[in-house]
Amino acid sequence: MNPQDLREQRAKLIANAKVIVDAAEADQRDLTPDENTQIEAIFTQADQLDAQAASAETKSKVLAADAHQRESTGRKTAPGKLASVSVSENDRKAAFRAWAMYGTGQVGNDMLGRASLLGLNVASRSLNLRELRALSKSTSNAPVPADFTSEYEKKLAYFFPIGGAVTSFTTADGRDLPFTVVDDTGNSAAIVSEAGSIGSSSDPSFTKVTFKAWKYASPIVKVSVELLQDSVIDLESYLAEAFGERFGRAYEAAVVSTNAGSAAPEGMLYGVSAGVNLASGNALTLAKLIDLETSVDIAYRNLPGAGFVMHDATWAAIRQLADDQNFPIFMGNLQEGTTPRLLGYPVYISNQMTSIASPGDNAPLILFGALSKYRWRTCSDRVLTRLDELYAATGEVGFVMLERADGRYLNKSGVKTLNSYDAP
Repeated sequence: MNPQDLREQRAKLIANAKVIVDAAEADQRDLTPDENTQIEAIFTQADQLDAQAASAETKSKVLAADAHQRESTGRKTAPGKLASVSVSENDRKAAFRAWAMYGTGQVGNDMLGRASLLGLNVASRSLNLRELRALSKSTSNAPVPADFTSEYEKKLAYFFPIGGAVTSFTTADGRDLPFTVVDDTGNSAAIVSEAGSIGSSSDPSFTKVTFKAWKYASPIVKVSVELLQDSVIDLESYLAEAFGERFGRAYEAAVVSTNAGSAAPEGMLYGVSAGVNLASGNALTLAKLIDLETSVDIAYRNLPGAGFVMHDATWAAIRQLADDQNFPIFMGNLQEGTTPRLLGYPVYISNQMTSIASPGDNAPLILFGALSKYRWRTCSDRVLTRLDELYAATGEVGFVMLERADGRYLNKSGVKTLNSYDAP
């Protein structure tokens, strides 16, 4: 428990003793033997808390001095000591703020002490967030507050909605990662008679898909020193939301695209065949949607994760389709927070898709099929870096985040597109 908490507990005890004294004075009498005993017990406990607070303050000063010493010698806190320290979420917030403010020279000893207790080297300008998140799952002594990782993931999911449709995985480093894909669709079992010969098979085809690790960097987030010092501001959420939004936009634009994959993640629309084209005028009809659905082999349509991807305006046009009685064909699920569905499949809205409002010629408007066949890779070295000196003249500190990622199809046979009219 930190010194401030101990002091607050002591103050409450003293307040309880004063209540007893005030009651006796109000009655214009002396304290009873019972009341004297209660007050003596209270002060004994208060003295103990006072001693604990003094000890904690001394320990904090020693740890703060050690943090300064580590800065000058380059040493790090031994991670093995973390498990023996009991910390709170407020300690984590103070430690993170100490790291964020360290270059300003305005970090108090108490904040430095908490950072040291958590094994957070505030002198280091970079934090590997995935390592710290892994630590948070194995011990209560995570140096970074839970708010940061949770808010980052929330914002990332909001601006990277297609991430919820594809298959995601994480690797320990950014080395090229080859995946071998086997196509054995030419072979199937057959009935043979007793002692009959077994026919030969054709060799399955093997292809290799290699995942890269493209480095993404967010634009610099500048935070004033005054904002860093203001404990009322939730610094972790502020930074996490900014980075989550920026990375989410970048990832969505990369995945829902026609990128070939040579200098960026392969786009989900690259090399995908059109299952159907709209007629002249680009009118969306139920028949065309069913044609798109059935253009994908049923084996892929039945896979978990099959679904549609389209622009919000295209989804609006579909929802406005009506029968002869002007009754909507697709009512959808009107419950708040549920994923919309079309022909029984989930619909993922991405405004990176071409809109039905301005379709162009032979442009993919809707993607449908086994979306889970697209794999999204991230590396376990997401790094948050503090820029101490770059904006010192304006009283600001800059923060930038780096992460490596890539995405590719393992099999494009299970997806098709509905394209706009293909003019001759």
